[in-house]
Amino acid sequence: MKTIQQRNEYIQTKMKQHESITDVHKYQRRLKRLMRYHKLLTNLEVKQARENLRKALK
Repeated sequence: MKTIQQRNEYIQTKMKQHESITDVHKYQRRLKRLMRYHKLLTNLEVKQARENLRKALK
């Protein structure tokens, strides 16, 4: 059986994973909105948005 400390560590790890996934979804939605509504973005702005998404995925 797992000890209470092991269970707490497991829960904390899963919560961090969930937060990371939530952040990724947030950035993906933001990028999709930017691309859909702002067709006149400069290449630099698109590059920056993609870099932010890559950072969130790591």
